[in-house]
Amino acid sequence: MKLRVYLAMAAMLIPALTFAVQKHTPGYICGFATSFNDSTVYFTDIQYMDSTYTDSKTGFLYSRDNYSYQLRGHMQKNGVANPTCITFFSKKRKDVEKKYAALKKRYATKGRYDVKYLLASDFAFTPIIPDESEMKDAHKPAKIKKSKNKKQ
Repeated sequence: MKLRVYLAMAAMLIPALTFAVQKHTPGYICGFATSFNDSTVYFTDIQYMDSTYTDSKTGFLYSRDNYSYQLRGHMQKNGVANPTCITFFSKKRKDVEKKYAALKKRYATKGRYDVKYLLASDFAFTPIIPDESEMKDAHKPAKIKKSKNKKQ
């Protein structure tokens, strides 16, 4: 009996936790790449993107890891072995500029790193659009099927 109660509670909570609406949110994005095998670091330009989506519950950029993979793929094509890439996103340019300036200060001022800049003409992020099922405005809770067999 307790098992059925726990399973029913879990079934009711799972849809609320896993499905979040993706909403269209224009914003600013930039990237940073480095390789632990090299002392060169790379900064992309701060780019305005009008086709980005954020999670309605958390405000995080949808599929943000794939934006870092885009930069990683570009770096690997250009001969950088095993790059580690970070992507920064915000609705406000000022917020991205703060993060950009902090990283630039850390890597460019001490002279230990060779800093290179990737212009928007060299590399531009491509928007990632969610599937139709992830963009629905309303969520319907999952229906729990009643068991015909009362004894379990």
